[in-house]
Amino acid sequence: MERNGEPGDVEELAPREAARTRHRDRKRIVRMVVDNAGVKRILLARAARRTATRDGERKATER
Repeated sequence: MERNGEPGDVEELAPREAARTRHRDRKRIVRMVVDNAGVKRILLARAARRTATRDGERKATER
């Protein structure tokens, strides 16, 4: 029997098998596919946020 993640598939299984399938699906990590441009955009945003935080801390300590 092929499972494709539809709700009706679990109902056809034995209770023990259905529980095992639900547990396995909950443990799965959702992975995002990001291209190189997306990675670069994320890194630049993090660097900008880090720099802004440091500048804010410096201004607060100068007062």
